[in-house]
Amino acid sequence: MAQTATSSVAAASGASMLQVLLGLGLVLAVMAGCTWLLRRFGGLQRGAGGGIKIIGASAVGQRERVVLVEVADTWLVIGVAPGHVTALHSMPKGEIPVGTASTSTAMGGTGADTRFSAWFRQVMAKRDGEQNG
Repeated sequence: MAQTATSSVAAASGASMLQVLLGLGLVLAVMAGCTWLLRRFGGLQRGAGGGIKIIGASAVGQRERVVLVEVADTWLVIGVAPGHVTALHSMPKGEIPVGTASTSTAMGGTGADTRFSAWFRQVMAKRDGEQNG
């Protein structure tokens, strides 16, 4: 009789474990289905800020960068440091001239960094000339 009681307890615990696993599987399947439906019908946005585009960036320190951001028809020059973002300049949208400066590349920068650095120096020199003149 003791052996029969032990086998019925084992069968009951096995059945309850199976029930828990089936319930967990059902919940995971429902969650996966909801995620698929949201993606399929546009409920989840892929990519942040559809109206904001980063045009270029240049490192000015170990953790500081100057970033050129396009918002609608305006370009914003933004200084970014850990825990701090500062708008440095805003201007109408334009074209970045292709420069041949190699200082950024010699220091390990990419070609895009080089073009942005040259363009940024040119814009800042022009701005300084307008303010002094």
